[in-house]
Amino acid sequence: MGLFLPTLFQSLRKWKFFVSSILMVLIGIESMQYFTRSGVGDIDDVFLYILGSSSGFYGYHMISRFVRKARNASGSLSKR
Repeated sequence: MGLFLPTLFQSLRKWKFFVSSILMVLIGIESMQYFTRSGVGDIDDVFLYILGSSSGFYGYHMISRFVRKARNASGSLSKR
C-alpha cells in the first residue's frame, strides 16, 4: 500500500494524509476481525503494518525523486 496508494491518489502523497488513511483502513480491518471473530486482533499487527506501509511510502518518494532527476537530466541534454 505504501507504493501503490501515492501512485494512484495524488492526495496521499503527503505524509499526514497517507498515515491517516492507513490507520483508518487498519482500524477497519482489525475491528472486523474482532467482531466476526475470524482472526486475532493484535497490536503488533498495527505496528508492523504501519512500519511496512511507511517503508513503502519512503520507497515511493525515493523512486519518484530518481525519476524526476532522470527526466530533468535527459531534458537538459536534448536542449543543447
